Amino acid sequence: MVCNLAARAALRNDLPVLVFSRKMDRGTVICRMLAAQAGVNFGTIKNRRVRGSDLDVVRAAADALGKAPLFIHDTVGELFVSQVRAKPRRYNTRENNGLVVVDHLQPPPPARLPYNL
Repeated sequence: MVCNLAARAALRNDLPVLVFSRKMDRGTVICRMLAAQAGVNFGTIKNRRVRGSDLDVVRAAADALGKAPLFIHDTVGELFVSQVRAKPRRYNTRENNGLVVVDHLQPPPPARLPYNL
């Protein structure tokens, strides 16, 4: 769902989109976007079993996604709010960010209290 939202914003509105993904690597995010845009099953693309007329549709979708202003930041492990705030500033020097999408953000851990109050 998040991948679809990001891809549509970048493709239809030519809006620069920065995607943060904690659970999926960059390749998986791209495959999901490609599957959604081409209307092809994700497993077909993931397993490289695209055949026939689907191949032309996937190629056209890949070409469109390749030209879209999409920036994918895959962070396996912890993703801190400070990173989500800092990365758009770095990209903003090159591109004006239009949308920042966070795939999965966990709440910060509770503050540790000292044992002696």
